[in-house]
Amino acid sequence: MRQLSFEEITIVAGGEGDGFFDFLADRLHTAALGGFAAAVTGAAIGWVHGGKNTGYLGLSLIGHPVGAITGAIIGAIGGVIGGLLVSYEFCYNMAMKAFESIRNGQIE
Repeated sequence: MRQLSFEEITIVAGGEGDGFFDFLADRLHTAALGGFAAAVTGAAIGWVHGGKNTGYLGLSLIGHPVGAITGAIIGAIGGVIGGLLVSYEFCYNMAMKAFESIRNGQIE
């Protein structure tokens, strides 16, 4: 027995598919993915750059977390707005590229 795809479940359940609610669910799903991916990426960038100029007297201990939190908040807001505007396939590819750049240490 195999798992059914979303289209197959919709057909079996008697739904029409590709309707307004499918579009709305796709955009909300994309907004959640975009918000999460942008928050993680923003936090990573904020962590890297947050303590750059505050290295004297141990102030980088404050600068890094503040940069990460600020980057996560700004990234999440931008990611949700961007996720509402694009399709899931586009957002998924962008999110995977962002996670890959974080994992490979390519954030500068």
